[in-house]
Amino acid sequence: MRLQILIQDVHHHVPASLEGYDDALSLLGDYLGLLESAGVKAEPSETLDREDWIEKIARLIAVRDACARHGIALFIQISLHADPAPLNDHAEAMGVPSKDDPLVLLTPTLRAGFEGLSELGYDPIAPFEQPVTYGLNSGFVQNAGRRFITCKHDVEDIPEEITHLPLLNDVARSFIGQKISWKMLSEPLKEYRVQHFIPTREEPLPEEITWAAVHRGAGISAIQEFVEMEQEYRCFVVDGRVVSGAGAVVEYTPLNRTAGKDEIFDYVVRGRIGDRTPPEASIVVSAYRDAAQEIVDEILAADSDFPRHFVMDLFAAGSGGNSITIGIVELNPLGRSGFFANDPHRIADALLTWLKSNPAELTAV
Repeated sequence: MRLQILIQDVHHHVPASLEGYDDALSLLGDYLGLLESAGVKAEPSETLDREDWIEKIARLIAVRDACARHGIALFIQISLHADPAPLNDHAEAMGVPSKDDPLVLLTPTLRAGFEGLSELGYDPIAPFEQPVTYGLNSGFVQNAGRRFITCKHDVEDIPEEITHLPLLNDVARSFIGQKISWKMLSEPLKEYRVQHFIPTREEPLPEEITWAAVHRGAGISAIQEFVEMEQEYRCFVVDGRVVSGAGAVVEYTPLNRTAGKDEIFDYVVRGRIGDRTPPEASIVVSAYRDAAQEIVDEILAADSDFPRHFVMDLFAAGSGGNSITIGIVELNPLGRSGFFANDPHRIADALLTWLKSNPAELTAV
């Protein structure tokens, strides 16, 4: 069996300017070379978001390099539209995948792309595109000793019994007074009672509703707290293991990383708008690093059917005090997430290593 990778929907536009992103110039050169080999002329765009473009191209270049290291055939379909015709004319210049071997898609692909490939006689697979929502892991959400915040676009996928979890944007608006809620468990996995209030200096969180109470079995299954978004942390999980993470991330590109480090976690603490690196960044990063794999293990232990490949966004609470609590912002499909300063080469190597080691998983969608 010959493993084949297909990357679809890589747009040929490039930023009109990369001022301030010197490290991105090498990516630009690599990308222009790929376009040239595919017979495509790059078109500069004044409106293209540089950070998003850098993330997308860094992923593409990392997969290309990893395929070369692993001896895996790579095919790149460059499309001019958001809904590409499968294997368009540009694919001919780069070669056409075999129809006798698995064709693995490593980037988000619209359903139309699957259907079009099937019409051409291919059986495309996307092993890292499983839907990852709170709904798939409601038992964990209901019982875990973790704090949760939900993102607005995830709400539709949340089961009815836990739709009361606060939205990230609503919590962020409560900057002056931290918005806290907690769930009191009357019977396991059955009826829940929810209470909300905004603590102030005059009316702090009641003593009986504390983080320690969760671990004493006091019946609190989750606490939601204000998120300091400049300390959000993203890590990539492949086969149940954290393979890459970047702590205290504000700069949303995979290029602005600490040079010369071999650890899974490189500590990027640059400000996206000016320099607003939190002074306690090193403490926050250590807390993220220590908690990440522990949280993944908790998720998988709570739900045996939960996908083993996903992206996990975490947050830090209480970083200005003597202790830090790490909670979950959201979980996402691995292939549909930006890198947020993670290491694209490390992630690509982990993905391809898993694919080569698990041929039985390469079944058509």
